[in-house]
Amino acid sequence: MTPIQARMARAALTLTAQAVCQFLGISRVALNNAEAGRKPLGSQTWARLQAFYADKGILFGPHHWVGTGTHVIHQEGVLVLALWRLLQEHGVTPSSQEVLAAYQRSLPSLAQAAPHTPPS
Repeated sequence: MTPIQARMARAALTLTAQAVCQFLGISRVALNNAEAGRKPLGSQTWARLQAFYADKGILFGPHHWVGTGTHVIHQEGVLVLALWRLLQEHGVTPSSQEVLAAYQRSLPSLAQAAPHTPPS
């Protein structure tokens, strides 16, 4: 979970900073600094925060991605299908080799989006 994901998760759940701070036993300043990426929380507190959000149905992915609910994978599949249809509507029909090559080109950016782990 990145600092941006932490802020997005709290917003998605419509939780106040005060409610999260009360759960974690930290100050609002500490939470604001952590969500802004200025000063990380301790690793145990960060793990409790991530587990707190996960227990409420928040999912974390690459590139600061945050999802809610259990149908996230289905939603991604729908988006892929919509993108494929859009390509076809514009006369673009990539071969499986071209799709694989595009995937391989995207791997460096996926590696850069590895989940954030706060320092111990």
